Amino acid sequence: MKKPKTKPLESLAHKLCMSMPSGLLCIDSLGKCIFANNQIYDYLNLPPSQLLDRNLNDLLASDNPLGPMIKKATNDQTSRTEYALPWQWGQTDITVIDIRILPLDDTTGKLSVFLTDRSNEMRILHKRIGEGAALSVAGASAMLAHEIRNPLSGIRGAAQLLDQDQNADGKVLTQLICKEVDRIKGLINRMEVFSDQRKLECQRVNIHDVLERVKVLAAAGFARDISIREVYDPSLPFILGNQNYLIQLFLNLIKNAAEAIQASGRPDGEIILTTSWRAGRHIRISPENQQQSLSIEICVIDNGFGIDSKIADHLFEPFVTTKDSGTGLGLALCAKVVRDHNGLIEVQRKRYHNEERTIMRVMLPFSTNQNPDDDP
Repeated sequence: MKKPKTKPLESLAHKLCMSMPSGLLCIDSLGKCIFANNQIYDYLNLPPSQLLDRNLNDLLASDNPLGPMIKKATNDQTSRTEYALPWQWGQTDITVIDIRILPLDDTTGKLSVFLTDRSNEMRILHKRIGEGAALSVAGASAMLAHEIRNPLSGIRGAAQLLDQDQNADGKVLTQLICKEVDRIKGLINRMEVFSDQRKLECQRVNIHDVLERVKVLAAAGFARDISIREVYDPSLPFILGNQNYLIQLFLNLIKNAAEAIQASGRPDGEIILTTSWRAGRHIRISPENQQQSLSIEICVIDNGFGIDSKIADHLFEPFVTTKDSGTGLGLALCAKVVRDHNGLIEVQRKRYHNEERTIMRVMLPFSTNQNPDDDP
């Protein structure tokens, strides 16, 4: 019996290179692309026909960091590495990338270029920084609630007593004192939410039921003049969550989207709600937690002004806001609700249906119990 032919080592090496999670690109001494693996085509958002045998400098934008690095590596024939560089190419989601360039071990001047996406890593880092800030606020809010609420009640009571003996001008001032005291108490009440570390009471939840409820509330109120469109995957499984908190979460996100549209004055304002299944996305939220499969993705997409780049990385931290009358607690509260559900939340500004839009993306684990006849 004939032995089966073994595949040559070159074929195996080629397959390994093509399936690498990092992007691998090989260029000759003139800058022409002579090899690219599958990940490179995703990073560059180009098909092989538009990349191979073309000079990379003809494809790179003037501010892309890869061009100068290749030029220096070619001239010196030395390796070069840069970490956490900003990266944008076409409609790709990648925003942060590591670049490493190595000369091949020959005399032809060829270079191998490795691109590694660090976007998720950086988003998780910012999320953990935000969580630390939220925990600090939790401690501060508990102290403030205890130390300030009683004096505020005394101030309000004194103002009400003074109001009985005042003329019209005096009453305006005492009523102003009462209103300001109520406003401060309301802020303290909102901050107290961050100090609530009790475990959520969860059950199986159909995320589409939550979004439909939120859509009805929004369309009847703050978003009555804005088109709200759904792009849903009806086959999604249940998630394990607290329906009331999830309603509040997406109500806040849609309200933010509506306010961004209204501030831009767009007559064609639109909010798109999407749900989808993202297989293979696993993450450990913190070292003490078990690994979670964040396969349920819900997006709130709007075509408003967008987010100020100065605060984009700190958007979910307490007291970060660009609104004149904002407290900066709304999105921080959203982040807490998502964290309590063992999920992730992130924001991006990218092209969607040929238009720049803001995308609030919530990623949640699904419930392992999908039988609606069983108790949660």
